[in-house]
This record gives sequence, C-alpha cells and structure tokens, in this order.
Amino acid sequence: MNSFKAREKQMKILNILFAIVVYMISFAYPCFANQPEFFIKSVDTNSETKAPRQSDFGNDLFVRDKGQEYLIQTDELSYWSYRKEIIHTADLDNDGVNEAIVEASDGGGHGKIKYFIISKRGENFYSVYESNNFMGCCLKILSGNILSVFKYDSGIGVTSQVQEISLFEFHNGNLNLLSTAQNEALIPTLSEINSHEIDQNIGSKFITGYYDGDTEIDKLTCNYWDRWGSIICEVQSSIYGTIKTNFGCKRVGILETKTRGMVDLVCNRFSKLTFNGDQYTNMKQYSEQREN
Repeated sequence: MNSFKAREKQMKILNILFAIVVYMISFAYPCFANQPEFFIKSVDTNSETKAPRQSDFGNDLFVRDKGQEYLIQTDELSYWSYRKEIIHTADLDNDGVNEAIVEASDGGGHGKIKYFIISKRGENFYSVYESNNFMGCCLKILSGNILSVFKYDSGIGVTSQVQEISLFEFHNGNLNLLSTAQNEALIPTLSEINSHEIDQNIGSKFITGYYDGDTEIDKLTCNYWDRWGSIICEVQSSIYGTIKTNFGCKRVGILETKTRGMVDLVCNRFSKLTFNGDQYTNMKQYSEQREN
C-alpha cells in the first residue's frame, strides 16, 4: 500500500514537471520561431528608376518579419551605402529578439568602417543605433552586450599613429560608450623617421648608419606622401644599391636584426620589413590591426 502511494506521488511530481517543461517550450518557441531575418539587397546602379528612399548606389538593409519585408533606412545608412554586411545577429539586450550589427563603408580610401545596430522595439518598429565613435574596424562581441571596436587614425594628410580600443554596451535601447584605451606599445628601433616630422615644405628626411655589414655609411631616406600623411622610404646601401620599401608608413625605423645581410625595418608600430635580396617586403602588412 505504501509503495503504491509512493509511486502515485512520484507520478504526480513527474506530471507537474512535464507540464512545466511543455509550458516553457510553448512560451519560448515563438520568441525563437519569429526572429526577424535581416538581409542586404544590392541596388542596380545602372537603373534609370530610383526606388523611393533607397540608395542611389551600393546596397540597402531590409528585414523580413512575419512574412513582411521592411526597408531599414536612415540618412546615415543611406550615406554609408557603398558596401554593407551583416556581421552579427545576436540578442544584445536580452529581450529574446535578435539585433543585427551591420558594418558599412562609404567607399572612401580612408578604409574606415561604421557600425550600426538595428533593434526591434515593438510591432513593425525597428530602430537604428549609431554614433561617430562607433566606427573603426574589427568589431567583436566580447560577452553578452559588450562590444569592442579597434580604432586608428587615417585619412588624407593624417600623420597620427594613435590606436585605440573602445568598449560599447547596448542596453535598454541605448548604445553607450563605456571606455577607450590607447595603445602605447611599439617595436623599439635604433633610429627612426616619423611622417609628422616631415611636412610638404620639408618634403624628405634621412638618417645614416651601417646597415649592410660593411664599414661604409648607408642612408635611409623617406619622402613625404601628403595624400595619406605617410612616408615612402628607401635604403641606399653601399653593397646593394638603392633598396625600395614600396610601403606607405607613418613611421619607419631601423631594427637591431638583419635579413640577408641588411637591417630589418619596422613600418608603423609592429609591421616588420625584411630584405628579400631585391627590396623590402612584408607579407603581413597591418596584421596588427586584424589580430587585436
């Protein structure tokens, strides 16, 4: 009799647990089943007919929600329309509905990327979140709703070598800048030339030393490239003649190490240039930006 009552009690408990599980599944399923579907549509730039509110060129952002397609457009999204890519879909604010993170380019040679967060705030209600700080490259979701963006100075005539990592939080429909850290690390040099030391009036600068292993003085000469605020350099070696780098750098320096008898160079903070017998090369130019 006691064993029968015990089994009956166990069955009641199992039935209650089963009912709870069924309820949770039925409650949660619509949240996952009805997630908005974000996608990009390319614009036919040769078309004579322009679709209302869509970009003159490039591509536009759309969302499909419960079978209906919606155009997501703001002045900033329209301007940054040369190239768009949805790089993440994730529930950033923990409300059960995924946001989309879009990276966009305006086609300029500065290479900067601007980021946008698109969030569903209600029925047929989508908001776009962005700021002038929310741009750079290499956005990562660190944990939950914390985002990191690698930032560096670039553009016409910019000689700055500043690198920063900014942390952002998306919470309750707000995009907040939490902190910005500046990189103070670089590969040390024996001597160096920086683009900010040269302007259009000076035009060039050189330093000398023993770079190829003999007892004759060699010269590193750098010419200012005003388009990008960089310098293009060459080494005049007593053994190998003129050795070109063919890289635009904000900083070029002489390192202690050598390759094939010639000193190695550093470009910017971390990119190491080595002599291949004909010129200076670097297979991983600017790789430090992509690895942060």
